[in-house]
Amino acid sequence: MDSSAAFLLFCIQLMLFQAIKGSAEWGNKYGYYQRGVPPSFWHCLEGNEMCNSKRQSPVDIKTKGVVKNNRIVPFDFSDLEDTERVKMEMRNNGHAVIIDFPDRQPLIKRGGLQEPLQLNELHFHWGSNSQWGSEHTINGHRYAMEVHFDFVTTGNGPVELRAVISVLIYAGKHNSNYDEIVSMLPYIPSAGSKIVLDKFPVIDLFPESTNCWYRYCGSFTTPPCTENIIWTIFEQSISMSEYQINAFRALVGTQSMFEYNIVDTFRPVQPLWQRKVTLSCPRMRNYENYRRFDSNDRCINHGYRRGKSQKKYSQSTSRSDNSVCLWIKTEFHTQRPGFYVTLSSHTTLHQTQRIEFDQVITDVTNNYNKLTGIFTVPKNGLYHFSFTMFSNGGNLYAEIMQNHLSIGLNYGHSDCVSAAINVVISCKQGDSIFVRHMPGRGAQTIHGGGYSAFSGFLIY
Repeated sequence: MDSSAAFLLFCIQLMLFQAIKGSAEWGNKYGYYQRGVPPSFWHCLEGNEMCNSKRQSPVDIKTKGVVKNNRIVPFDFSDLEDTERVKMEMRNNGHAVIIDFPDRQPLIKRGGLQEPLQLNELHFHWGSNSQWGSEHTINGHRYAMEVHFDFVTTGNGPVELRAVISVLIYAGKHNSNYDEIVSMLPYIPSAGSKIVLDKFPVIDLFPESTNCWYRYCGSFTTPPCTENIIWTIFEQSISMSEYQINAFRALVGTQSMFEYNIVDTFRPVQPLWQRKVTLSCPRMRNYENYRRFDSNDRCINHGYRRGKSQKKYSQSTSRSDNSVCLWIKTEFHTQRPGFYVTLSSHTTLHQTQRIEFDQVITDVTNNYNKLTGIFTVPKNGLYHFSFTMFSNGGNLYAEIMQNHLSIGLNYGHSDCVSAAINVVISCKQGDSIFVRHMPGRGAQTIHGGGYSAFSGFLIY
């Protein structure tokens, strides 16, 4: 690898490190532009290799290049009008707002799709401002939001078919059809929270006119980027007010101290390659005249120019891309040392006393010994350590030790004494890290019950 490639790799690794370092845990590995592995490197994560193939979504729709196809059966959305008895649950998963239908999934029919298809879920994508937020773009223009309606076969057909209907949203007038959803967003403020919605007709979330739509064969826009998904994007968009959109931007992606607002949750547009995009504006004249065309729009055959539908594509990767993938896989599949321990009860410290934090909350690599109060460094690297202690009053002296060397101390003196310190130090494998009451300062009773704690983790 030459110097320029090495420097590029370093810059990419630094960018990725900055993106992931704030995460309290690595459960949701993929991310967008704030936390987790960004979209350009989703394919590096195990099980997400398809994110690097050539039938991916979203795409930029060039309206001058679409192929008109009106010989197709119009949609039947009648079941979406009768959803006032269908249970709806809305949740925050840390990446998006999702509405599930746990009891009965409404159906759609026709529209050139294998029928019937049931609504599995719907979810939203949005940006940090109204200049961007949608995943699909029209002639390069990105909308403020996009909502996806995820449909799947009912299980009666020979093969499972997945289809997504997309509605593009621009910032404009208030949209009362979304009031029920927006009004309940404060009740799902962070990842993992959910609430039951009052029932409403799902059809109200569609544009006023659903007569025309774009269609192409693509993939899910989040890992594992499953392909052979039939995409339908309504030609007519809808509006939501800035107030309504800001309610989505106020949501946060975690319940931990590292919380961050969920914004810019859109994947960049992907190349069309040999795929085509069709525009359909069917008119219901005679259903029998259209029936034979339904099977032509199954995704396995749809969306490729003549003679290209059976061709297999593989995405080539550069040496620098492979190096970044190797680094990401190493980071995500290697346990990173980290621990958080507290005192379970009041402890009296004497003149020279190593503090034995006996309640282990977290110890990823099992390197903290609660009998001795010592964390044994498992690997070389840069570490962050901190402690907090609380006492009824008097003088409180405490220090963090690396082997026999004091690397940070603190002193408190008041009626209610607290002492806290944070240090970042370079450690070698086998180093002993612990907290001790400083010698020659007399006895002191430290509060337990979680008031006094010791923690540390590997930065890199």
